[in-house]
Amino acid sequence: MSKKSRITVVMTIMVIIAMVAGCAVISPKPYDLATVTDLEHLEEQTITLFQSFTSDTFDTARAEYIKDGLSDVYSRESNAGDKATAKQIKLVQESFDDYYANRIEGGPWSEIKTEKAVEAIAEIFDTAIATEKTRNTGGK
Repeated sequence: MSKKSRITVVMTIMVIIAMVAGCAVISPKPYDLATVTDLEHLEEQTITLFQSFTSDTFDTARAEYIKDGLSDVYSRESNAGDKATAKQIKLVQESFDDYYANRIEGGPWSEIKTEKAVEAIAEIFDTAIATEKTRNTGGK
């Protein structure tokens, strides 16, 4: 093998290594397990809270905990640049706030209203969780 051929081979190998290293650096970030875990936990807490809305009293500390948790998750995702998940979390926040305000202003809920609210908020949470889980997986 001539000196020119060896240089060409070495240069080709170096280019391939640089390309592979560059791909590793710019590959998309997989979904955030902490976000999924936090959303699943907050969903459980929200359902428990909503189920207590049939009573005259309910756990306002739990409501504040949920609001703070959603705010934290939203901040983390929006700061990470994940617009799709952040948008879904924003919808969860807005829905939670609407339901919470409805309970504060309207008093105890009926069993039917509670059931429908639980179904609706669970679906909104599940959409946010699914959005995060499918991030950078091509929808798999």
